[in-house]
Amino acid sequence: MARLRKLRKKYYARIRYSINNRGTEKLIPLQTTSKVEAIARLVEVNRCEKDIINGLKYSFPWMNKARELKVLRRTLYNTIPNYLDYQKSNGCRLESVERTSNCMNNLKLVLGKDFLIENIQTGEIERFKTHFKENLSDVGININLTRIKGFLNWCRDINRIIEKVPIIRLIRTPQKLPTYLT
Repeated sequence: MARLRKLRKKYYARIRYSINNRGTEKLIPLQTTSKVEAIARLVEVNRCEKDIINGLKYSFPWMNKARELKVLRRTLYNTIPNYLDYQKSNGCRLESVERTSNCMNNLKLVLGKDFLIENIQTGEIERFKTHFKENLSDVGININLTRIKGFLNWCRDINRIIEKVPIIRLIRTPQKLPTYLT
């Protein structure tokens, strides 16, 4: 059961639970300084507590303009622009960001723009490989796969959208001989 917690004159709903015998808590901002209003909002959070513990993300009525309870679904369409902004803000060159954008467009082409990030598994990665086997070279597919792996690592480490990155195996390519200038 969620409890009230006051931080910096505002109230939060505090949900405590354990994962692998390790205590964890989630704070949900109630966005109010009134204790009466905070208790009313806490009741709504308590209704969704089991789903929040299981990993669903909610946008409560006080958190959005529509003033209704929404389940936040992380799709490729919603998340890829944030990843590209993250790359830009961390000093990636413009060409690298454009390459990543092209690779993410290829991923959306195969899986669909409304595909949930939590549902990306090794099977979807293999489907991506077979889809582009005729159109791209093996090196081109590997470039796409490394960008996809970077995106999924970002989803795990920075955004915490997924807990585990699926296994991504690159295609073996023959090693090129070094080219020397005479």
